Amino acid sequence: MKFHIVSVIIMTLLVLAACENNIARPAVDGMNTDDIVIGDTEGIPTDNATPADADNGSDIAANDDDAVGTDDIAIDDILPDDATDEIAVDKDSIPEDDCAFRGGVCVSGLDCPGGYTASPQFNCDAAICCMATGVTGLRIDVTGPQPIPGTLLSIPAVMPTPSQGGTGTPAITSDLGPTALVVIGLIEENIDGCKEYANRVDGALVLVQRGNCTFSQKITNAQNAGALAIIIYNNVPGDIGMNADGTLPTVGITQANGDAIIAFTQENPTITAAIRP
Repeated sequence: MKFHIVSVIIMTLLVLAACENNIARPAVDGMNTDDIVIGDTEGIPTDNATPADADNGSDIAANDDDAVGTDDIAIDDILPDDATDEIAVDKDSIPEDDCAFRGGVCVSGLDCPGGYTASPQFNCDAAICCMATGVTGLRIDVTGPQPIPGTLLSIPAVMPTPSQGGTGTPAITSDLGPTALVVIGLIEENIDGCKEYANRVDGALVLVQRGNCTFSQKITNAQNAGALAIIIYNNVPGDIGMNADGTLPTVGITQANGDAIIAFTQENPTITAAIRP
């Protein structure tokens, strides 16, 4: 009886051993890693993912600003050569007369004259840009060529008073010019404008010296030659006083200012100016 029980136990153990040997257990060493698709995250427990805190810095997060060094990125690495050429500033396109274009005057020297304010945001070649901000009263402005000495801006001017029983000269209520300014004594022997002009001065301002004939004669000769207006500068130091009649706008300036205009004209044969009320 005991033998029979032992035999049954042995047989049972043999059956169980045979069943265990028939079960297929794939070994880890036999797994084919090529079958694992990196991009396929379906079915992979999120608990097994590497925590963000465990990032060793070798991986760059898509939204991590600190991961990309913007200082190391060159424009040429982003844009093609032809694109960078198109966004480059063309210095040749900036007008040299940007100051004049904006209504200013390029003035040689370090300071703007009275009534003008420096405007460094506008371009002047080896000069400063001056804008008229508080200029008042009858004056003459030399306007070109620029740069212009500051002494040739806002030159004080006076109008003649009527001669006894006369009518005076036309009032100046708006700008005359800018237009050409002609020093008649530099183009013909007629420094004082007392002779009929040998040259036409159509539409120009004419500068003549005081003396040797009446103011009215000077005005008539300039008008007959086509002048827009006449400027008479004193022949002695000090202010000028004039009693004159005529139908041509007329102003007077000091000897020093007349000499300064002549000196500038000798250096720049073609100059422009305006008489402003």
